[in-house]
Amino acid sequence: TLFPYTTLFRSAKATKEKEEEATRYEEYEKFCLDNNREKTRSIKKGSEKVEKLSADIEQADADVAQMAKDIGVLDGDISTWEMESKEAAYTREKGKAEFDKAHGELTESISAVERAVDTIKAGPKTGFVQTSLLELSSQSRVPESARRAIMSFIQKPDTETQLMQDAMEMGSSPGGPATFEGQSGGVLSMVEGLGEKFEEQREEVEKEETTEKNANEMLQADFADQLEGANKNREKKAAFKAQRETEKADASG
Repeated sequence: TLFPYTTLFRSAKATKEKEEEATRYEEYEKFCLDNNREKTRSIKKGSEKVEKLSADIEQADADVAQMAKDIGVLDGDISTWEMESKEAAYTREKGKAEFDKAHGELTESISAVERAVDTIKAGPKTGFVQTSLLELSSQSRVPESARRAIMSFIQKPDTETQLMQDAMEMGSSPGGPATFEGQSGGVLSMVEGLGEKFEEQREEVEKEETTEKNANEMLQADFADQLEGANKNREKKAAFKAQRETEKADASG
């Protein structure tokens, strides 16, 4: 009479064990699935990280290469502008020296003309007509034709006496400065003409000097602006290049 109950109990126990085994299997299967998913996510994340690091390294290489190229161009520009600035400064220095020489010669020639004119107008009694004309003819700015005319005039036996004789032959009073000035004729006119020419030439070289000086100052200011901008730009690119090289090293491990 107990057999049915025993059989029933065993059947229930077996059923429970199967259910528990099924539950454990499901849990294990779920664990495996979850574990596989986590591994897959980890692998994917790892792959993505590797890809990102590779991309970062590649971009860093590209940035470093571009900065090196830009810096090379800037170095070339800086070198060129520095050389051109020095050449312009040398040309200006040379031009200033030429101006000083020309201006000095013209100023001295004008002074010599003024002394010669004053001497001629003062009359022969001063005894300095020949001396002042010799001084004038020695000036480098006096044209060769004028120098020959002056030398021809002063090579007469006695310049003052000749002028006085010329005045006497024309019936003029030999003693006064006005008479002497009048009889010096072409010589005085030529000397005064030289003075006017020298004045014009001096004014012209002064204008040219002012123009060249202003042009050089503007040019040097442009060079200074270009060099300042290029050097600042170079510093920025050099700093970025160094930064990207460090970031590449960090990414490479």
